[in-house]
Amino acid sequence: MAAMIEVLDENIGRMMKALKDNGMDKNTVVIFTSDNGGNMYDTVDDTTPTNNFPLRSGKANNYEGGVRVPMIVRCPGITKPGTVSPAVTSSVDHYPAILQLTGQPARPDDHKDGVSYVPALKGKPFDRGPTICDMPHPIWATLNIPNTFVRDGDWKMFRFWHDRPEDQSHRYELYNVRKDISETKDLSSEHPEQLKKMIASLDKFYKETGVLGYNPNSKYNKRTVGTWYAASDEGSVAAKDGALVIKSAKPGFTVKNRFFPPGGRQGWLAFEARSSTEAPLKVAGPGKGKTVPLTKDWKKVELPGKQVFIDRNKFAISLAKAGEAEIRNARILTADRTEMMHYTFY
Repeated sequence: MAAMIEVLDENIGRMMKALKDNGMDKNTVVIFTSDNGGNMYDTVDDTTPTNNFPLRSGKANNYEGGVRVPMIVRCPGITKPGTVSPAVTSSVDHYPAILQLTGQPARPDDHKDGVSYVPALKGKPFDRGPTICDMPHPIWATLNIPNTFVRDGDWKMFRFWHDRPEDQSHRYELYNVRKDISETKDLSSEHPEQLKKMIASLDKFYKETGVLGYNPNSKYNKRTVGTWYAASDEGSVAAKDGALVIKSAKPGFTVKNRFFPPGGRQGWLAFEARSSTEAPLKVAGPGKGKTVPLTKDWKKVELPGKQVFIDRNKFAISLAKAGEAEIRNARILTADRTEMMHYTFY
């Protein structure tokens, strides 16, 4: 990463020098930005290639670590060196802004979602209105579950489409990203009116634009807790107090998860577990896998990724004997214990 930053810095300097040497630095707009946050699912030298702290997650995910990116604009005669704007912009805003900066008329049919941010460059108040961002497909490497978010002022709401396991209704999360930039405290139950307002805003957008929405899985078998699912109907899975509860009258009942970052193979699967029936867990892997004895007290477990990775982005945990077990605080860590993925049970 350090080498890449050095090369980037050096070549931006070369570009700026070339503009000046050719007499173009006074009439050229330079925009420095990115299309996504840093990679948090691969590993280099036993850790992630980038570190997005304090932002949550990274590239290919709709949490702030995936969508909050740098943006620096140099526009002679408009921007002032060293100034910072709190304005929220989206990549779709570049098109209308560049048209305005270059003296061209707006083309509303071409940039229906974009709003020119030139007022912000001039130091004036700028509010583009709600920002809507869609991430429509599951991404095994980043724990992205199909969702759409709405950002309106300090508030950010996620709609996870048809993601409630009991009835396939939508699941929502709500954050105040000014007070909670790390998106750690879901306020959806504490601020129902704010949630209702943002749901209406999203529904209105879909209705007015005709954008394709999502359909529930007609073959859903109700054997899912979060991203974990039962491999058969010979037992049950449920969420309780933030933990995954696995029960079966037969040994071998298995739960699986397909969300697993590639870099996790060189790292660790970490979780806490206990069993009121003292049923051991068996984690699938090369050979006979790994058996984890349990008692009625919570036990911290760390297993090398190479011992639990059984297929492309998949691992499995079974009850070694009939009974029940609970799992909580399940995470994928790099070799140096940097958190790459944190599973939630709902």
